[in-house]
Amino acid sequence: MSNKAKSVIVQLLAERGYDVSGYSDLKVLKSNAGYYVGTQFTGGGIPYPQPGSRDTGYMTEEEAYDLLGKINDLALMGIDYSQYLRSHP
Repeated sequence: MSNKAKSVIVQLLAERGYDVSGYSDLKVLKSNAGYYVGTQFTGGGIPYPQPGSRDTGYMTEEEAYDLLGKINDLALMGIDYSQYLRSHP
């Protein structure tokens, strides 16, 4: 079992029977709208990573790294971190 935090959205997909093996652990990503915590998708023969899920709102780069650190710390301690993540696409 990984000590890294997982996407709540990806976990919900897995519970519904979808193959989620191509999704990364949570990481800081950037779009034109700003930085966010989310996943990348590399499954299905895609030659390069695609956006998988956006699990937070947009924020500054520093805020995104701080939040990801907090989420990963909580995951390592076995504490529920879902309150910091979106649960809908």
